[in-house]
Amino acid sequence: MDAGSAHGISNGAEFTIYQEPDQKTSPVGKLIVVEDKNIGPFTTTLSLPDGISEVALTGTGYALQTKAGEGEELRLNVEANHTLDPILEKFLSHTDPARWQVSLVEKEKAELAISLDGDKVVFDILNPQVTQFGLTRYPFALEPTYDAVFPVIRAAAHYHWHLRRTNTKRVLQNHITLDFRKVEELDHGDELNPIQPVGENLNVNGIIELVIDPNSEDDYGIKIINNSPLDLYPSLFFFDNSTLSISKYRLPSEKKVRTHFRRPPLIASYYQPPTALKNLDVPLSKKTANGPGSLTIGYGSGGEVPYNYFMRDGQDIDVGFLKLFLTTQPVDYSNIPQSSPFEVGDRATAPRKEKPRLIWDTILVQVVQRRAPGA
Repeated sequence: MDAGSAHGISNGAEFTIYQEPDQKTSPVGKLIVVEDKNIGPFTTTLSLPDGISEVALTGTGYALQTKAGEGEELRLNVEANHTLDPILEKFLSHTDPARWQVSLVEKEKAELAISLDGDKVVFDILNPQVTQFGLTRYPFALEPTYDAVFPVIRAAAHYHWHLRRTNTKRVLQNHITLDFRKVEELDHGDELNPIQPVGENLNVNGIIELVIDPNSEDDYGIKIINNSPLDLYPSLFFFDNSTLSISKYRLPSEKKVRTHFRRPPLIASYYQPPTALKNLDVPLSKKTANGPGSLTIGYGSGGEVPYNYFMRDGQDIDVGFLKLFLTTQPVDYSNIPQSSPFEVGDRATAPRKEKPRLIWDTILVQVVQRRAPGA
């Protein structure tokens, strides 16, 4: 199958096989992933389930995932409560085995906890990468109904799976730098690229700390630096731990964008290469004798607008994650972004042909935002 660990395939996943892309036709059988060794970065060897001798497939087929694999489930703790019990019971009967599952665990092992605070349902954040900065609860309280709670758990399962998953070999960790700086529109700068980085790299040991003053309107840009010997295709997302959204609420600065810059109404991701193109130029080139390859996001020759951060009313601390997916061939990650379930407003002789190296990895950077004193 032309999908592997870089796409999120894991051991135990099950697929229904169709002869045609139209899933309205009858399936020709099922195939499963039985061992981790059968999962490559971009391909997976599927096997017949026990008791099944064949799948009547001729030529190319199409696989639809119908059961999630190991590690994809949300580890959830729910307070024992007569109000929450019927909601949980109904929820467990409606989980989608193809996309997400839930494991009920003790609070010490959970990623998310649900309880009642008065007559409202609240959601506690249990990820220590987040709670160490003081963000321990989503800033929303919901009515104790299935219709209100169900979208949150479903979104949490999707959110935590994509935040958690990575290549355990960590092959690119020491070769990629994510440079995060404040940017300004310089009157004396390049007329074609007036927005330029200023100051120091704010990404210090994988943590970016921002002091948010609503009156300052600071803008930020990112430069991905590639010191590896591999051409790479990067995809960059922002995971918002206050809303469970993925790259959906960060908007470009409104006042500093010049008229010749085109603003998208919403950012579906910080950066994704256009995977639909057949002859896609490598966005992040390998290191050469001239130096490392690089890609700027939010400034530079591409003309992208910079990013602006803010604090929500009632919040003095916010924590998010910039997650960078890196692959040696294009991967469509358009299924990752999601909106919040809450109500929130790039010699003359021929070179020797080398066997392509199949690699993928991720890099995670924490973004901690604190309200400026007196703001």
